[in-house]
Amino acid sequence: MPKEAAHSVIIDASQKDCYDAICDFESYPEWQKVISKVNVWEHYPDGRPKVVEYFLLALVKQIRYVIDYTYNDDDPSLHWTYVEGDINDVEGHYLFEDMGDGSTKATYQLTLTFSMYIPGKIMDALNQQVMKGSVIALKRRVEAMLQ
Repeated sequence: MPKEAAHSVIIDASQKDCYDAICDFESYPEWQKVISKVNVWEHYPDGRPKVVEYFLLALVKQIRYVIDYTYNDDDPSLHWTYVEGDINDVEGHYLFEDMGDGSTKATYQLTLTFSMYIPGKIMDALNQQVMKGSVIALKRRVEAMLQ
């Protein structure tokens, strides 16, 4: 059964700064605690990563999945769909909303379907660890880069 989750945070930075940071997939293991390894499998003609493999440390199990990315530079957002891995399906996006005061509202939305049964309490913990942790880590990363 699909599980949906979304978390938002206000980042004291521009949409572009937030977007640039989230699109730098190879840096994720440096600032996203749950991501242990990233491999870019395929690039777009402009050099940006298109297909990316991730290894996550989720509670007591390592989870591997591969994502296909689509970029929207005009209205900074990053969208993805599932290619393969330990999850049956994953789809999501990062949206960046200009708050008009130099800050940006970053929203991470995700729909997950696992190939194995995940009890509700573990799924809630996973949402907190991965979803909320991701936007907070992004906030820390972007704001630290600007100092």
